Amino acid sequence: MGAYVLSISVLLGGLLAMAKPNVTGEPFNTFLNSIDQRLPMNTSFMQHVLLENKTKLALPSLLEKWGVINQDAAATYNGILNTVVLKEEHTTVDVRVDGKARKRIKTLSELELAEPAIWPIQASTIFHELSHAEFSWLPKSKDNAD
Repeated sequence: MGAYVLSISVLLGGLLAMAKPNVTGEPFNTFLNSIDQRLPMNTSFMQHVLLENKTKLALPSLLEKWGVINQDAAATYNGILNTVVLKEEHTTVDVRVDGKARKRIKTLSELELAEPAIWPIQASTIFHELSHAEFSWLPKSKDNAD
């Protein structure tokens, strides 16, 4: 019964987060490009998967803010809703040429300026959750691992 209630609260929390404005694909690119520039990594495949599968960025729901679910998590991935949920302080808003505001993940440099002591932990947690989003869409083998 407890797991059932938890599952409903996780789904409800995700639905409440989805009610907030979010965008697909592009909110992750600036963060991932900053990883490409500072580290010996290539995130182009991850960017492609997130965009193709319309992974969304959302802010924490009230249940998350109140600590009912995902307490103190810097980032989480909801596979049911295909949504990466980040704390407000890890996002920023860009105003486009057309005047529309778009929320995105801060770059490594922006995270470092905002939280000099713990930015590597925050950045690695965000990347970890993005990799859950990427992995959930990759084809799975039907063969058992020996």
